[in-house]
Amino acid sequence: MRRSPMLMVTVLSSLGLTLAGCGGGGGGGGVDLVGLPTITAAQVTPTELRFTGGAVSIAATVQAGAPIVRVSAAVTGAAGTKSVTLTLNGGQYAGAFEAPPNGGADATSYTVMITATATGGRVSAPFSADGFTVEPAAPPPDAPPGW
Repeated sequence: MRRSPMLMVTVLSSLGLTLAGCGGGGGGGGVDLVGLPTITAAQVTPTELRFTGGAVSIAATVQAGAPIVRVSAAVTGAAGTKSVTLTLNGGQYAGAFEAPPNGGADATSYTVMITATATGGRVSAPFSADGFTVEPAAPPPDAPPGW
């Protein structure tokens, strides 16, 4: 059985055009990964506070191929979520959250999620940092017997 060279060229050309036409998308709707910020590390200190609450430091290391526009931490506790803006300070982005006092009988736990935004609206994946806890106030001592 003899094959025609012209038939092979036609088949291969059609196959090549089909493959060339179905490659990795041509824009619109895709995510541009160039310049996408990445949070590589985060630190929350302290991780435990007395019942009086107080300042909690939040720091993050961010890498990106485009200038960073904003880095923020979403701090979530029993009363809801508050946003803390982190500013560049010595190679890290840092900020502080003022934890309120805990007048309850149980500890109040907080979670911290950090995101970074680069130019062009490119937003990092949320980075889960260590959370922190505000301890409850100690209950008053029991009255001595016979009081």
